[in-house]
Amino acid sequence: MSRATAVAGASVRRGAVHFGVLGPLLCWAIVYADIGTSVYYVPGILFREVGSSAASFVLATSIVFIFLAEKYADISARYAAGGGVVSVANDAFGPRVGALGGMLILVDYFLTAAISAVSGFSYLATMFPSLEHAVPILAAVGLILLGVLNWVGIRESATVSAAIGAAAFAVLIALVGVASWNIGPQHWEQIGGQLAAAGRLPLGDAVVGFSGAWLAFSGLESLAQISPAMATPRRRTASIAVGLVVVAVLATSPLLTAFSTNVLDPRGLNPDALQSELAFAMGGPWLRVLVVITASSLLLFASNTALVGAYHIFGALADGGFLPGLLLNRSERFGTPTLAITLAVMMPIAVLAMTGGNIATLGGLYAFGLLGAFALSSISLDRVRMAEGQRGLLFALGVATTVMVLVAWATNLVAKPAATIFGGSLTAIMMLGGLAYRRGIWRPRAAASVTPEATSDYSRRPPRISRAARKWTSRCSSSTKCRGSSCHATPSRHAKPAASSSNPSRGSTRRAPRPSRSGASRATRAKPSPTPPLVSASTRS
Repeated sequence: MSRATAVAGASVRRGAVHFGVLGPLLCWAIVYADIGTSVYYVPGILFREVGSSAASFVLATSIVFIFLAEKYADISARYAAGGGVVSVANDAFGPRVGALGGMLILVDYFLTAAISAVSGFSYLATMFPSLEHAVPILAAVGLILLGVLNWVGIRESATVSAAIGAAAFAVLIALVGVASWNIGPQHWEQIGGQLAAAGRLPLGDAVVGFSGAWLAFSGLESLAQISPAMATPRRRTASIAVGLVVVAVLATSPLLTAFSTNVLDPRGLNPDALQSELAFAMGGPWLRVLVVITASSLLLFASNTALVGAYHIFGALADGGFLPGLLLNRSERFGTPTLAITLAVMMPIAVLAMTGGNIATLGGLYAFGLLGAFALSSISLDRVRMAEGQRGLLFALGVATTVMVLVAWATNLVAKPAATIFGGSLTAIMMLGGLAYRRGIWRPRAAASVTPEATSDYSRRPPRISRAARKWTSRCSSSTKCRGSSCHATPSRHAKPAASSSNPSRGSTRRAPRPSRSGASRATRAKPSPTPPLVSASTRS
């Protein structure tokens, strides 16, 4: 999710009015700045899983990606306030399923921040080899610095993000052109042979490769998040932007994956920075410098975007009552949600610590939240369309897309048990905790006040009194043992030392206690009795 859209979505929740300012071209650049980062690390991840046939699976998955992109364009047009999977799942199935979508996106953002930071410094290490062994530490330090920048409120504009995305796309197009010009016929034959060989793989291996290739299209969710800032009519803007995104991805991702896994031998190079290695082999040092600069910048921007998206999702869940409202508190000095930002930074750092910054491991974990969010978005939109009575070809293609994404997610759950355990456990813990908080099980409880001055809504909703307190106040209002100003009964039940007082429950009057010979009432000479319980423990909220 892009920075501009996260801020826009947060402001919409607080009642701000937004005007469409992003045209189709700027929307494309912003979304590509997110989705375009996948080409820098996905080829190495896929090569470890399926070898030189990686490009075949990226190309096959891109067919389903086209139809999924159309559904995200529809989501962007329908939900002007943004929200993506959270909004459409809430509309289709209710707030609890919407919260589940938010939890899946949070897992996605945690992994995006971690893998993008590691990949960005891995590309820098191809020019400065001394950094190679310190990449995980540098990634953690980079996340902390990004958190500090967000803490003090330094924000990049959508235009800057779009400019970096457009520059990276231009460099990748140049890399595709240079590589296509320089590789020989034998390499083209090898690429063609790998494409044909993918069709002869066993079905199980083919499905595993299909599920893994979805990493090449991570970032599509950002299209649904920028809808608050889209120029109207939003459907037209979203449709044109998604068309440009599809063209840009298909023009770079399959070819660069094929070149980097067939023309090069990734086993003797840095598999986490294959585009840098390809640029050096095809165009020399100057092309490598361009690729490294744009890649590292774009990857760090993507990491920052994930942090921003995470703490805005925290805010959205807190608004819905699934997380403590404390996360919405803003710094008096900077005006930023410091606690939410801190939590958004700590989670990716914890992921880095658990995985040691290994990109292959991070990629496996990444697929859980990504495919889960894709699947929930797709099936939720099908439910909304069904409720509207749609039954045409577009609806049928949407259902088929949902089936294919569900197959990929189910395959990933079985083929990558570590990712399933990690992602499933984290999602379940957050979801159960959110539901428990929403139901008030672990919500912090403040002591109830029994005075109208201390409770603003006392007149509308008086506190409930426990059985022991009711017995005490009943005795106080009818007995001569009242201790006057030191009485602990509720104000409405307190027997005033006047000539007569009305009992609201019985409508009768009683005389005030007669003073004793010493001039003091018998109540003041009575032994002090223990303080009664006022409010039951279950009603202190």
